[in-house]
Amino acid sequence: MASNDLSKAEQNFTCFTKACIDFIKLPLIDILTDCVKPVDLYVKIKCSSVLMNGKNKLRPDQLKLCFHPPPLLPDYSKFDVTLLNTLIRNLCPSLKPTQGWGSAPNNTDTNIGDDIERLRLFRNNFYAHADSTEISDSDFNNLWKNLQSVIQRIETYTKTWSTTNYEQELTRIKGCRFGYDDRDKYKLLLEATLNVSKSEKLDEPDILITGEDRVVCGDSARFDAEVKRAQLSEWSITWQKKTDDITIKINTSDKKYKGSSRRQLVIQSVCKDDEAEYQAILSNGSKLNIISNIIYLQALGERPVFDVWDIVTDDGAITIEYRYKVSEHSPQVYQEEWTKNREALNRTPFKYLGGQLYSNYFTIKSPTLDDKGTYSCTVTNAVGSASKDVKFDVPFAHISTESKGVFGSMTILKSEVKSCPKLEGVEWQCSSDGNKFFRIDISTPHYHGSPPNITTSHETYFEKHSVKLIGKVFLYDNCNATTDVFWTKNGNEIDTLNSGGKYSKASIDDSSLTISDVNEHDAGSYQLTATNDVGSTQSDVIVLAIPEVCVKRLENCDGCLVFTALIQSIPAAYHAQWKVKGKDDDTFKPVDVNAKEYNGTSNSLPHPVLVVKQKEEIQKQHFYIQVDNFVGSSKTEISENAEILSETAFKTEGDNSSNIFNKNGSTIRFNELRRQIIKGLKQSDLQELKDSLEGIK
Repeated sequence: MASNDLSKAEQNFTCFTKACIDFIKLPLIDILTDCVKPVDLYVKIKCSSVLMNGKNKLRPDQLKLCFHPPPLLPDYSKFDVTLLNTLIRNLCPSLKPTQGWGSAPNNTDTNIGDDIERLRLFRNNFYAHADSTEISDSDFNNLWKNLQSVIQRIETYTKTWSTTNYEQELTRIKGCRFGYDDRDKYKLLLEATLNVSKSEKLDEPDILITGEDRVVCGDSARFDAEVKRAQLSEWSITWQKKTDDITIKINTSDKKYKGSSRRQLVIQSVCKDDEAEYQAILSNGSKLNIISNIIYLQALGERPVFDVWDIVTDDGAITIEYRYKVSEHSPQVYQEEWTKNREALNRTPFKYLGGQLYSNYFTIKSPTLDDKGTYSCTVTNAVGSASKDVKFDVPFAHISTESKGVFGSMTILKSEVKSCPKLEGVEWQCSSDGNKFFRIDISTPHYHGSPPNITTSHETYFEKHSVKLIGKVFLYDNCNATTDVFWTKNGNEIDTLNSGGKYSKASIDDSSLTISDVNEHDAGSYQLTATNDVGSTQSDVIVLAIPEVCVKRLENCDGCLVFTALIQSIPAAYHAQWKVKGKDDDTFKPVDVNAKEYNGTSNSLPHPVLVVKQKEEIQKQHFYIQVDNFVGSSKTEISENAEILSETAFKTEGDNSSNIFNKNGSTIRFNELRRQIIKGLKQSDLQELKDSLEGIK
């Protein structure tokens, strides 16, 4: 099979057409063989007036394939889907579908004839893509799911005599990776099949619907029906919607479909509930229904999400600083509402500031006890609403001891303090009578204690595809022992016990966290919390993300431009590649480090270098560097105006990958070199090179 050069939509189209042209005929061959043996086909056709002279009269090219007088036998494997369908519906009366040939089966109709008819409808939908070489993922997945369901039932019907595993063959086709030659081949076959189909149906009515299948929530969707070879005065058009196995006839007089007509379906203010298959049905009232192609409507968009929510106290006011966003292809927020204790907020003049659409702050001036309560912000777009709330109250403190104090012994008092907004101060007090309290100076030797201290670092293990977040917890002399440690991701405690081996378990003895099989889903902010009887301490945040790359120029004396990439990356970067394309080119290509004009260029980590001998090349071409780590990739474009960096600064302004690539024994430092060597490897030198590389380790 050709190399995988096609886009995902083109892959879908080629896979789809191959299934329609090469695969669908396989079960039809088995069904025809069981119903009419090849030795009997000649007589059966000869006795059929419909096939010889009627409305389903076989074409001359079809007769050459199937109408052989004995002792010659026809080869069913050479029949196309159209011929197989024609012979089955005219020579196999026992297979007649529940609703008859040419009519769509109901969801509850599951006889073999019903599924033969579904295969025909499947191909009809395939014809709808004849003017394009692309099929979207949503359309493809929907059509493929329907085909699989039909094939599973047909395989149950034919398993007693058929030797073909249809499901296995269908899975094989879906797993193929197609190239341009495959796409062009099946495009031509599709056009040829479509031309034959059109020539056979010059006098038959037909209906085709068109319209956008991807609509942003809140916008309107429109499907237009084109009717051919039929007078609309004698025919009616109805619309239907299918979700899973439920088909509903659409009442176009509903407010939801305001603006619809006989030839057009309008769906107002599209939402997620409108995602479904849509079809038009052309009917003349004589039980003849002609069904259009299917359009699967996908409602684009997600609810807004809050990505910033901070409480700030300053200048006699409490301010909630917040920000919300919507994902790509999502409708914008059109409403923001604040409530207190789930009731509409009484916006007293000068008491509240902000809290308007996209103001990003809400301030309570001069807060008092009357301002206690739960404040909620709700933002809404056409998809739905998202809310975030905070409860403001006076501070809460609870004191407890592990055991009853004994005179002359040491007693440890534990405190639990909760406060929102943030505390301005805390102090210990004591009283001899429970009425008058005095401040305790905990700096005196009689009272001592402090929470744990934490330092963090990290290591990347390339061969194991893992990252180790190293947390070291230590205590000052005479401090209480650590009682608990745990890691959080984005503020939520990580459940290491039920992670299926994804995370190692942090303990008091070893508080490090190892993340296995690191991928894009592991991006986030990680923090270690350690607790003792005095309190808790949180470590600095370690952020796992795609690499951050800064490209700077090095000083040079020979007129060439030298760029170096400074990389910050957790986990450490494992691959870098300089790429270039001309101003008028469509695609970037790797920079040829062996080319004269780029002599001195290197993709090697930790500091990839790009050398451009001719300064004007920067103006003629686009350059960028791609850097990869386990979380993902980042691309940074190159500018001749990049900041100039001295050699001294370059040696001191490194990245956290340097430690890894400079470690003794690290196998990754040679990966780039080994990859370039292997590209030019001859088979005869294979073993010798393997032995050499083993020595490099």
